Amino acid sequence: MRSRLNSYTPVALALLGASLVGLGCGADPEAQSQSTAEGEALDVLGFDALDLEISVHEHEVQPLPDVSEDMEAEQGPDALPAAELSPRTCTASFRYEPTETAPETVHVAGSFNGWDVGAFPLTEGEGGVWTGDLDLTGLEEGSYGYKLVLDGNDWQLDESTMMSRFDDGFINSKLLVPNCHAPLLEVKESSSDPATGSVRIEVAVLTGVDGELDIDSLAVRHGFEALPGVWDAARGTLLVDLELLDYGKHTFQFDASGSGGAAEPLVVSFWLEPEPFDWRDATLYFAFTDRFRDEVPSDDPLSCLPEDSIANWKGGDWAGITAALEEGYFDELGVRALWLSAPMDNPDDCVLGTSGKTYSAYHAYFPSNTLDTEPRFGTLEELQTLVRTAHERGIRVLVDLVVNHVYETAYEYTEHGADGWFNDDGVCKEQGWEPVETCWFESYMPDLNHRNDTVVEHMSEIALYWLRAADLDGFRIDAAKHIHPHFFYTLREKVADRITAHADQPLWMVGETFTGGWGGGSGTEEALIASYLGPNLLDGQFDFPIYWPFLEALARENLSLSWLGEAMVASHAYYGSDAVMSSFLGNHDLPRFISIASGANLDTCPDGSTPAAWECPPGIVTEQEPYDRLLRAFTLLAAGPEVPLLYYGDEIGLPGANDPDNRRMMPWDGLTESQQALRTQVRALFTARAESVALRRGDVSVADASDSHLVLRRTAGAEVAYGAVNLANAAVEVTLPLPGGGSLTDALSEESFDANGEVVTVSLPARSSRLLVP
Repeated sequence: MRSRLNSYTPVALALLGASLVGLGCGADPEAQSQSTAEGEALDVLGFDALDLEISVHEHEVQPLPDVSEDMEAEQGPDALPAAELSPRTCTASFRYEPTETAPETVHVAGSFNGWDVGAFPLTEGEGGVWTGDLDLTGLEEGSYGYKLVLDGNDWQLDESTMMSRFDDGFINSKLLVPNCHAPLLEVKESSSDPATGSVRIEVAVLTGVDGELDIDSLAVRHGFEALPGVWDAARGTLLVDLELLDYGKHTFQFDASGSGGAAEPLVVSFWLEPEPFDWRDATLYFAFTDRFRDEVPSDDPLSCLPEDSIANWKGGDWAGITAALEEGYFDELGVRALWLSAPMDNPDDCVLGTSGKTYSAYHAYFPSNTLDTEPRFGTLEELQTLVRTAHERGIRVLVDLVVNHVYETAYEYTEHGADGWFNDDGVCKEQGWEPVETCWFESYMPDLNHRNDTVVEHMSEIALYWLRAADLDGFRIDAAKHIHPHFFYTLREKVADRITAHADQPLWMVGETFTGGWGGGSGTEEALIASYLGPNLLDGQFDFPIYWPFLEALARENLSLSWLGEAMVASHAYYGSDAVMSSFLGNHDLPRFISIASGANLDTCPDGSTPAAWECPPGIVTEQEPYDRLLRAFTLLAAGPEVPLLYYGDEIGLPGANDPDNRRMMPWDGLTESQQALRTQVRALFTARAESVALRRGDVSVADASDSHLVLRRTAGAEVAYGAVNLANAAVEVTLPLPGGGSLTDALSEESFDANGEVVTVSLPARSSRLLVP
């Protein structure tokens, strides 16, 4: 184990959040009837610091060690006087480079200058590029709309930013103005060395434009604990210099306050690990929190439903996931990333859902308090323990981000239900799920209006709160297609500026956009998925268009494997090399793969009227064939070019019909031989993937295929790996290229196949699969 060498006086814990002030909408810039007063602002969060209920860690502030005091003792009292700290500058830089006809004049007009076309001219410079700096010191902190105005009447969006907002129905570019009167923290130096476990960070502290720094407010946090740092008064810097740190994620947060308010927290993070991580390296596991493991039984009443109801809370908690981490459960599965249910507090209410049945909020998709944890899952400290435990093992943690809607008792709705914060286009299922962006999922799930910039600012700040509070590594964005892109533009800009600007690895934002099957690259389903991908939107999406052919070819076996292979390759190319997509065999919205493979009727009971999920759920599969089908599907999932998702319980063939039967409690004992054998084989598959750069990051192609067999080839440099499935009732022999010769080993059977020159011949037994790695 590594340990810290430095032993300074502890400093205070940093605050986890700060309130934000923003602007109301200006008038229509296109009509040039602007009337917004300069500096006029509204509270974009909609409530003050007390209403926010952001937990502030109470602590006794201890002064940071001052290295200038030691130097003064050595060199004399006049040798190193404490520096008078420099004030921050507070400007916004604008740049316009013409792409066609060069304009005679370029101005910036916005709600910050009353939409006055002549108030802020840009200056033409070399190459016809127009630039200018706007002084922000007289503006209130918050969000402002603006446009570039060419030749006095040509209003254009600023192409240098994707952040946008609606003002009186017109789309404008968006400027975020900081609190110029608060201190500013800037990184002067930041470095790490995984080989020695060393980290060095030097942060400059600047005062507000007209304020003073409260020296006693300086604080550094390492992970979730106060960390000793060194304050150099002569240089006006904070220094963290550590060695022999353990492998894992190390996040540092620096805080300061002054007479003008609190500085924006500065976040610096490093991953110390043997080799740099790429999100393509991940095998993702969805530990559906309430149903994964109950480690700390609660004495509180579960809910208003009977205890045995399948839609009741079952007691799963963060402590249960932490225990599984500590036991190495996820390590054995080759898992490098966890997806958890949304951490937000949910109501105790019971509500009517599908099929007229009564549900609790066990799934965590009814956020009733967006800044509190769900007490049934645990405390914030227990969530932090889970994340820290995962990070120590090199495992990343994502949570569901629910920002499309809130529950009807949430503050957002009770206080702002009539303020334009919510859409009012009816309940989706009652009108064919149209309009997709503005209908409500249920009558008790008010749909947030992301065309209102106040809502965008509010919900994006909540997302930042959870990233900081739990040191998360990304989000699974729930219901992405129901959210206006303006939200994503702002969230990505804020994350880039406040979370990852000084991080050595990016976050992963992956969306859930429920669609139909692959349309050959020209279909509407994949086009919808792709429309939400990009550096200002989502990094990837769950690949529903490929899920459906996976299901048909491998669970029901009524689709050509050759067609499936070509679709997998084409889909990967369609979304582009920058997209980090995720393939899956199941999730919490779909019947379990093994129950589909068993041929069970998962819709209704024999009488044809009652839902199977509630009245006649499928039992544990006793035949071996469905387990074999599931294993063959897992083999192609491990061999495919996208991040594989393991939905909890699929590794043991947990059965289930539709929601909520597909969310049964995870069994930890009493497994059948078939279930245990499947888990062993799944471990072998995804351990092999974790150890093979070709399987994780390699190019993909179809090496050999027919209607009944498929061989995928993955190549990364000189490394080659293959995933093969044979559905025929007879063995198939394939000859595969193996540049450089050598041998391949099947991760499932541990059989080895030696090359003959630069090819290798492999026999695929009847109805089998192989994952062949060097």
